[in-house]
Amino acid sequence: MDKKVQVTIIQIDNYGPWTATLGYDREHHIQMLQASLYSELQKEFSDKGGLVFYNRFDEMVAITNGIGPEEHKGIQDNLARQFPVSISMSTGVGDTPYQAQMAASKALQQTGSAQSSSRKEILVGEYLENGLNFVQVAHLDVDGITQSSTDVKSSYDTSRVILNIFSSLGDAFAKRGSLVFYLGGDNFIAISNGIDREFVKSVLDKVGSSFGLDMKGGIGKSTNARRAAELATHCLDDIREKKVVGPVFSLSDLN
Repeated sequence: MDKKVQVTIIQIDNYGPWTATLGYDREHHIQMLQASLYSELQKEFSDKGGLVFYNRFDEMVAITNGIGPEEHKGIQDNLARQFPVSISMSTGVGDTPYQAQMAASKALQQTGSAQSSSRKEILVGEYLENGLNFVQVAHLDVDGITQSSTDVKSSYDTSRVILNIFSSLGDAFAKRGSLVFYLGGDNFIAISNGIDREFVKSVLDKVGSSFGLDMKGGIGKSTNARRAAELATHCLDDIREKKVVGPVFSLSDLN
């Protein structure tokens, strides 16, 4: 079975110079735009089996197995009709998610600077051909964060704990070519093609113990990111409800 994964980098065009045209009282407008843009992109891609994650708010990362260039172009055109900014997208393919996003990043960088007014609505990169490619998602969760932090520490200090866990998970999974994204609360997702359940368990054991916390994770594998995430969340819920033995459990649509 081919093990490649497809990743799309989404950047707002000419963003810095555009925000400067809004005047000094602009930050609330910027935050509303970023939230609305993310919401619309998530709808567009998830309707086609993909998933979108925040990267740096003016840039997002989508896992896009099964979504071709025509569909990307349609999404780009739809966004241009709805927002005062345009987006450029670049798609990459790799044996690991990290390799795929590297390929996508390089292809987009070769078209010019993200702050250049001449770079607008770029659509470049490589797409997976039809075949048995797949996405593997690990949905990761912290046990007892409410009791250990939320109910006893300040809101900001609890957030610092979560962000430090996020950083530790990102470093650990990156060594094996995986991408980790923060979902909110105490939940994270790792796009984890090429790694097995034992590796996920070892990372959760190590990161959890360094913060004095237990962690668990569900792993899902399917032909697209949305279905893989659904399977991963199913596994995680089964662990929470003690239907299966954790701390890591996996399900797959594939043989």
